[in-house]
Formats: sequence, structure tokens, C-alpha cells
Amino acid sequence: MLAVLQWVYDWDWITSEGTINTALMHGPKNSLALNIAADIAKTLGHYEKAIELGIKAVNVDPLNSVILTDLGDIYREAGQLEDAANVFEQILELYPEQDVTYARLSLVRTEQGNAEDGLRLAQKVKFKASRMWASFFALQALGRPEKATVATNYLVENERHWLAYQIAGVFAFQGNPDKAFEWLEITYEQRDGGITHILGDLSMVSLYDDPRWEPYLLKLGLLDAWTELQERRAEADK
Repeated sequence: MLAVLQWVYDWDWITSEGTINTALMHGPKNSLALNIAADIAKTLGHYEKAIELGIKAVNVDPLNSVILTDLGDIYREAGQLEDAANVFEQILELYPEQDVTYARLSLVRTEQGNAEDGLRLAQKVKFKASRMWASFFALQALGRPEKATVATNYLVENERHWLAYQIAGVFAFQGNPDKAFEWLEITYEQRDGGITHILGDLSMVSLYDDPRWEPYLLKLGLLDAWTELQERRAEADK
């Protein structure tokens, strides 16, 4: 739990990594420790390691929806969208009333180019904030900007106190970098834990070439991790 505090609240990435490694030395088969280690590795862009740890956590505790959800998120941020979709579908087979999973699967389907299915899944979400968030991406991808803006306005007006990072992603996906960075600054001020997804979040892709992107990552302490990730991707593309 100390590693969680250092990771989510302090944003002390390197210290949290050391702490969770110590935990794993004492409990190498502890599903919670494995899951947290996977999440920290994901935050630092170490996706192969994150997937390996996430699978180990699932093998220890295969019915834990939180651990499964985190593995799905790791797959998505690693760009393995079909693997992410498979995990989210598995969760829905086990827990069909789990709203957040419909929203996550909706986003993945939209990112796979199937926004119609993304919208269908988003409409299954009962919790309004998650439904509007997932619906935005599908509607924007379907070329329905007016309806997408309704979702954006709802999030800004009603969920700004806890979804600043997600709102930043909405504006980035919309192609509005000024608003995206405005909300990323709010994310920073609020210490929003959503920032732990930033290196692999596909909704942020439009910001990569913006001159504000790398200075922002530097402020987060993630610029070195980003640079190393880009180098690995470039090497893999050769």
C-alpha cells in the first residue's frame, strides 16, 4: 500500500517501483502486489513487463475484477486492442452489471474502428459520467460532433472535480489541444490519479507533436520514460 501511495498520490514513480519490488521479494505470489507492480510498470511505459506481471496476478486471483480490469487497461495502452477487448468481455461474462467495463470495452471498440459498436456498448452504461465519457469517443469517431459536444459539456459542468484527466483526453481526441492542456494542468493541480495512464493513452495521441507535450511530461517526471518508450517503438518499427 505504501507503493500505491507513492505511485498514485505522490507521483514518485521510481520510489514506488522500488517499494513494490521489495513487496514482491517478500510475497512473490501476492496478487495485490503483482497487480500494483504491473500498474507501475505500465505507467513507466514498460508494457511487456506490465503484461507479464498482470497475467501472473490474474493467474493467482482469476476472478478479481479489479485485477482483470487493470490487465485490460495495460493491453489497451500497449496497443494490443484485441487482447484488451477479450479481457473486458471476460469480465462482463463474470460480472455483467459492471458498468465501468462496458465503458472501457466501448472505448476499445471505437479505437479499433468500430464506433457503432462502441456507441452501442456505451449506451449500456448506467452510471451517467461513464456513459457520457464513452459515448463522446464513439460519437466523435462517427462524425457526430454536436452530440459529442453535449457529452463534453456534461463532463465539464458536472464531473470536473474528479474527471479532469478524462476531460483532457476528450479535448485531445476532439482536436482541441489548448483545452486539452488546460485540463492537463487542472489534472496536475488536482493530483488526479488518471495521469498514470498518460504514456499509452490513445486519446492523447494528437498531443504528441505539440511543443507543450514534453515539457508537461518533464513536470510529471515521466519524460525519460516517454523518451525510452519512443526509442523502443522506433526500434521495433525497423
